[in-house]
Amino acid sequence: MKTRSRPTRKFLAFSLSLVLVFTMCAVVPVASAAESVPSLSFASAAIMPAAVKKPVNIKTAKKVTIKNMAWTGKQRKPTVVTIDGKDYTINKTNFSKITYGTNKAIGKGTIKLTGKGKLTGTRTVSFKIVPKKMAAPTATPSGTNAKVGWKKAAANQKVTGYETRYRIKGTSAWQTGPKATASKTSVTIKYLGRAPDGLQYEVQTRAVSGSSPSPWSATRHITTPPTTDDTVIIPNVVDMTIGEVDVVAKAIGFRGVLPSAHAYSANHPRGVVFSQHLPAGAKVSSGDAAAGFLVVYAGSKE
Repeated sequence: MKTRSRPTRKFLAFSLSLVLVFTMCAVVPVASAAESVPSLSFASAAIMPAAVKKPVNIKTAKKVTIKNMAWTGKQRKPTVVTIDGKDYTINKTNFSKITYGTNKAIGKGTIKLTGKGKLTGTRTVSFKIVPKKMAAPTATPSGTNAKVGWKKAAANQKVTGYETRYRIKGTSAWQTGPKATASKTSVTIKYLGRAPDGLQYEVQTRAVSGSSPSPWSATRHITTPPTTDDTVIIPNVVDMTIGEVDVVAKAIGFRGVLPSAHAYSANHPRGVVFSQHLPAGAKVSSGDAAAGFLVVYAGSKE
């Protein structure tokens, strides 16, 4: 009779390790199919190619513009073109072909552009060549008037006239001043404001060729002569905001806020009242007397 041999230690150790492996596999949770789907979807989305943006066709674009350029007597070469509201630099990066017109005379200038990269198509774009910016005018105040002068523009700028504008320093609204024909070199601005210490104004001019004006000139500052009493005259109140009238009032020594365009009242150390007044010869806009002057009569009280 044969006797069975006992298991060796190595065999027992191997068997025990197998038991442990199967036990661990039984207790470790296995991800369900539903749980694995998001991981697969995320991985798929991550490798999808980004959408390619189509080039802008300048030939079919709704609006292509170039800003006015000032006359110099030499060929004008625009540097920026606006295509449907977006600015593009005119260079070899954005355009494969750039052809300039003569662009020397006042009037219409042109440039032919062929898109490249983000731009495609070909288009000829026009722009205006306008008179160049004038130097600051001369201005000599006299009473409530001021004579404004300038140097006549060169004949090849084809200037048909000149325009002026002015405002009290510290306000934003410009008043339209007198216009002049091409042969004139000065105009007189009438009915300016005055104050005990004088009232400071800013004056500008520009040349016009047909319907194309130059940029406004540099500003000339003038101060009207001081009044001999405490009377203060502020013109064209209807064209100024209440805040701007208040700025002027405070600048010449008044305090308080003006409540409305027709309630001209403020506090002053001497006691004053604002009231409407139209001097002889003053023009009334749209039949509204408020388009005239705002006069401060010193020493009166209400």
